[in-house]
This record gives sequence, C-alpha cells and structure tokens, in this order.
Amino acid sequence: MKYLLCPKQYLAEQNVLGGFSANVPTILGGETWTGKTTVAKRLVKNSDRAQVYAAYVPGRFTKAYDNVYSAFAAALGLPLNSHFMSFRNVEHALEDLIGGREFRLVFDDASVHFGGGAEQRNNSIDLVGALLQRFQNLKILAVSGPYILDGDLKKIVAKEARYVDIGLWQDDQQFRTFISRVGETCGFKRSQLLNDDFIKGLLVRSHGASGALIQILQTLARNSSYKACPSLPVQCLRNTWNF
Repeated sequence: MKYLLCPKQYLAEQNVLGGFSANVPTILGGETWTGKTTVAKRLVKNSDRAQVYAAYVPGRFTKAYDNVYSAFAAALGLPLNSHFMSFRNVEHALEDLIGGREFRLVFDDASVHFGGGAEQRNNSIDLVGALLQRFQNLKILAVSGPYILDGDLKKIVAKEARYVDIGLWQDDQQFRTFISRVGETCGFKRSQLLNDDFIKGLLVRSHGASGALIQILQTLARNSSYKACPSLPVQCLRNTWNF
C-alpha cells in the first residue's frame, strides 16, 4: 500500500516534522487504527541519514524485556548483555551512533514506557531526562494521547509540547476520493466503488480510521468473487471486523 495514498497520515507526518524543526517535544495521537505507528515508522525510515540518527522504541520491547533500559539498548541494536545495562555504557555507544547528527527518538505506544508500575515509569523518565541533558540535539516523538504529559514526565520536558492528531474521515468528497485510490491500489476498478450504501457502510465499519479502511479493502480484495462484482455490495461488510 502506497503510504502517500492517505492524506491524513501524510499531514500528520508533516506536522511532526514541524515539531522537530521547532525543537519541541511532539506527541502523535489519534483514535485506534488511524495509522499512528505507520507514521512513526515512516518518520524513522525516511530520515536523511546523513543529517539524522533516528531510533524507534516500540512498546513491545519494554513489555518483553520488562526494563526500559534494555528496550532502549535493543532499539539501538546493541547486544543485550550486562555491559549495556549501564546507561553510561549505552551513552558512549550512542555517541558513536549519532556521530554529531540530529538525534530523533520515537517512543511508540508511549503509555507502555511511561505508564505501568512506578519503577518502570520512573526509569523511563530518568532515561529521557538523562538523554535530554546529554544530547542537546535530541528531538522526541511520543506516540500516545496528550495525557502522557500529565505526570512527572512534564517536569523534565521544559518546552511546551506539540500535539498532532490523526483525524477520522467524514463522508465527503475527499473521503470518497481516498476510497477510490485505495481501492484501485488493492486491485478494484473505480466503477466497483461507487455504491453509496457500500461507501457509507465502509465508513461506519471502520469508524473513519484510515488504517481500518485500508485493512477492510485489502481483505475484500483477497476474495475473488468480490473482485468480479460490477459493484461492491454493502453485504460484503457484514463480516465482524476486529477494530
């Protein structure tokens, strides 16, 4: 699926980059299945490596290792041994990885890193505080809701954070154009995507979330009988979608 097919995700990416340029901590939020992780990963993947060193720390790392320092070391590609259980040793390795470039750090599913038990939350906050103190060129992106700064994390984030929200679709011409483009990318003909009941049902089933819309159309495209329909019927949306 071509990423730029989704204007809402693309706009969110540009707004996050604006936060980086303004040198303010940025929070990327939105409803479930709007594509927050997609945007976060694209920001890391598309970074200009000559100018930027980017690290992506998913929530599943902290869950798996039960330790944010281990999760951070793993995200940097460092070996998980006793040597890198010390932040000082991680810091030295990170200096070499950054090599004087801008440092962008993405915490996906940030509520996992900065939520949970008090020990985990405090360790995560201590880690961010140490990184901010050591690396003046650090830009932080947290994938979460705005509430993430309600607690102690706000004490170490000196600047006002920028909140970027990936919005939901409404039934308008831009939405229908988006559906046509995604559907054609999935292998449908534009003429198959003109059923008004289907379009409205698709919006309801997906709750207007871009990721859910794409997932539904990709799933329908794997059914050869739907690919052969002159027009996609609303009945094909009766499946139970786990969104």
